[in-house]
Parts: sequence; C-alpha cells; structure tokens
Amino acid sequence: MSKDIDDHNLEIWKTIVSVQMHFNDLELRIRNYAILALGAILTGAGYSLSNKSIVQVSDAEISFATILLIIGDIVWLCFWFMDRHWYHRLLLGSVYHGISIENTFKDKIPSINLSNSIKEQSPNSFLGRPIRSQHRLNIFY
Repeated sequence: MSKDIDDHNLEIWKTIVSVQMHFNDLELRIRNYAILALGAILTGAGYSLSNKSIVQVSDAEISFATILLIIGDIVWLCFWFMDRHWYHRLLLGSVYHGISIENTFKDKIPSINLSNSIKEQSPNSFLGRPIRSQHRLNIFY
C-alpha cells in the first residue's frame, strides 16, 4: 500500500475509535437516565403508597403506586430496548469495523490493536460460562 492509503486508513481508524467512544458514552448516559427514571418512579410509588393514593378506573379502585410501577416497567423496558437493540449494536458494529482496519495494519503497526484488545478482554467467566457485553447489559436491566 502507498503511504497516502496508509495515512488515509489510519485516519479512518482514528475516526472509528472516536465513534466507539461516542457509542460507549451514549450507552452509559442511557443507563444513567434509566437509573434516575427508576429512582423517581419508585420514589413516587413509595410516596403514593404512604398517602394511600387511589385512582378510580371504571368500577375499580387502583393504587396510584400500581399505575406508577406499570409505567416504570414500560419506561425501563424502553431504556433496555434503546440500549441493547439500538446503541449496543452500533457500538459492536464500530468495534468490528475497527478490528477489520486493525487487521489491515497489524503487520505494519502492531500497536494499533485497540478494538481487537477490547474484544479479547470483554468476556468474563461466571461458573465456567463466558459472559460477554450483551449478557452484562441484560443483567444490568
């Protein structure tokens, strides 16, 4: 490969790493907002339980805490869906693309190996079973 192509690919790799950092940051922000929303909903449910707040729905009386907890479940699932099936997939795509660029450079610049290192170091083991990032994400939610 010519030097221009090498320089161009190196710039692409730098951009890919920046994109990986961006998606990782977005996922952490989503989880932060999810925890804040959960705390607010649980606080509201606890407060409504202590005040014995009741809502009349048709002929039934329902605790307002129940309504808040149902809303909380829906909100929590929305955060999980956005995190797991939206941004995490984009993060994985950027990591795998980074790996392909790194494989192109591995003979010329052995130190460019960040995406490969992340992929290798990501799995943990629990009771002899590998736990990858998507498993940890699901455990969080």
